[in-house]
Amino acid sequence: MAILLIRVSLVSLCLFVGGLFNERQQKIRYADSWNIALKSDIVLILFSVAVCTAAVVAGPDAATEFSHHSSFAFLVDSNITDQWLLVPIAALNIFEVGYWFFMAKLVAVQTGDGYWSSFKFVLSTYGVGYLFYIVFLMFLLLYLTN
Repeated sequence: MAILLIRVSLVSLCLFVGGLFNERQQKIRYADSWNIALKSDIVLILFSVAVCTAAVVAGPDAATEFSHHSSFAFLVDSNITDQWLLVPIAALNIFEVGYWFFMAKLVAVQTGDGYWSSFKFVLSTYGVGYLFYIVFLMFLLLYLTN
């Protein structure tokens, strides 16, 4: 529960700060960005439910395979690829992209702007924050393995 609150808080902070710098999206208050982030998290909760269901029904190996095949990680052999390279590859999965599209739809509804301008807004705010998070994880993994 605490991780969910931290995640929603950080995503809403990204949207709110991005709205301060974007003239077209200045209609977004922090409460609005919190609402958007909270509603968008349903996509990632559905991913967690799907992984847990696969683990209960078919076993933990099936859950790992489901998680592996829903991202770009299935394109590389994890046995020969460095672990720090797997972080950005596995970070781009179908549910994360769905999260971006769903969040863009919620931003478009909130602000009344077009969908694609809202999608650009989501990529320039949350996408940058997500990129920093991935780079931080890569740095941490490199630091801890050496």
